[in-house]
Amino acid sequence: AVKKTYPNKKIISIFQPHTYSRTKYLFDQFVDSLSLSDIAILTEIYKSKRDVENDRISSLELVERLKDKTETIFIENLTDVVKYVKARKFDENYLILILGAGDIYKIAEELIIE
Repeated sequence: AVKKTYPNKKIISIFQPHTYSRTKYLFDQFVDSLSLSDIAILTEIYKSKRDVENDRISSLELVERLKDKTETIFIENLTDVVKYVKARKFDENYLILILGAGDIYKIAEELIIE
């Protein structure tokens, strides 16, 4: 939908998976969706209070599956995501999507390009 709405933009998806169980369950769908991005930036999985950490799934596994499909990078924490995006100096040809149900929303204002 985003590519159809903005056909002339390059899509940067910044994705924070939410819960280990959801990441494991929707792993293939996440790979399929994120591979439509021109650049996918993944952070560490946001653990919910109910979640039991599962060492059999990680954001790095998503990165590994995505790296042959699109430019992909793992940046563990949100502060470093902001630094990375600002250092790349993306211009108006890029559209940045911030995706996730954890605390990823906190970086939105910091990424506004003026």
